[in-house]
Amino acid sequence: MKAYARITDHKGNEQEIELNELAIFANCEEIQELIEFLTYVKADHLVQHRHNLIAVTHNHFNMWKGEQTGNLDLQIWSTSDDCSKSNDANQ
Repeated sequence: MKAYARITDHKGNEQEIELNELAIFANCEEIQELIEFLTYVKADHLVQHRHNLIAVTHNHFNMWKGEQTGNLDLQIWSTSDDCSKSNDANQ
């Protein structure tokens, strides 16, 4: 697993940087919401990779919640190789 952040320099150029550490501060309700989102993401990515044969896919937390973009967002990306090892019994 890798984590990235987007930063904008003083010239307005956006770049992604890989993070060595990621901290999420959340209450118990937010943790449950995150679990539900990740459960949805796993199921959706398996369908996209295995049935729709899409090599790379992603989901946005804010879109899943039905919120407008522009807020802090969490994106989960995967490739078909990432999901090919997933055990069908654990879906």
